[in-house]
Amino acid sequence: MAAEGTTPRQPPIPAPMAPPAPKSSKSEPCLSKEAEGTVDFGEQDTPYQARGRAMALARKQAIKDVLGYEIRARDAIFEQEGLAGQQVLVESLISSTQSGLILGEEILEAKPVAISGGRMQYVVRLRACIARRPDRMDKGFRVMLDLNKQNFVNGDDAIATITVTREACVYLLNVAQEGDWALVFPNAHAPENCTTPSRSITYPDLRLRNMGIRLKAELPPGEPVSAEVLRVVAFKTRMDHLFQDGTAAPSAEAAHRESYASRPGKLGEWFRQLVAEDVEWAEDSAAFVIRAK
Repeated sequence: MAAEGTTPRQPPIPAPMAPPAPKSSKSEPCLSKEAEGTVDFGEQDTPYQARGRAMALARKQAIKDVLGYEIRARDAIFEQEGLAGQQVLVESLISSTQSGLILGEEILEAKPVAISGGRMQYVVRLRACIARRPDRMDKGFRVMLDLNKQNFVNGDDAIATITVTREACVYLLNVAQEGDWALVFPNAHAPENCTTPSRSITYPDLRLRNMGIRLKAELPPGEPVSAEVLRVVAFKTRMDHLFQDGTAAPSAEAAHRESYASRPGKLGEWFRQLVAEDVEWAEDSAAFVIRAK
């Protein structure tokens, strides 16, 4: 996913790299839980696509069993026609869509199973280490991320809509296949990232689009198809310091230099340290497929 603009011009988002992870000396406790996900699949699905759907359901169940509330499974992305024959991309999506609440994961069983009537199911059984949340945590605090579509053609405009259940400040991230990531929003052109349950945030909104600022679905050079992830993290107060210079740059060019300058890091590692912070947060992700025209 890349951003572009004309008046003023917003530089394309480079290969995503993470800002430094928040530092903490506190412990990072988690609770181990086994869970199972089972899905039916047929000729229209490949086994690894079915595996992705089953993984998403097993993760959802593990989080519900430990924390007492549900997250969105997001398993429908694995049914996208563009992922047929793209096992590497599916495996990347399985990794990059893992919830930040899961600090560790072990696959105990993953296999197709024949059932009656010649039908097939894919079964995944896993052991997940779910982040232990404080008892005082607001279990009703949620953030939801939706895109205008899941299946893009190269060059299409993407529009993200972010909704919260409590007053919150949100940060939109672009996640690379390797787990590195970059801050997309807020930025120099759209610095206001705090909202309420009655007002969703759209990025880029009509004002930004009229300025020529776009969030483009763009294929990596030479690739016919790509699978990518946008992720949103919400806090009940501004947490700009966790993202360093993501909102402080005076211009788009400065934002490119300061926010995206060689700062590699894995999203999972950053979440592990965030869990140890004494702060309430919520997160959601949206995966999408980009195909050539």
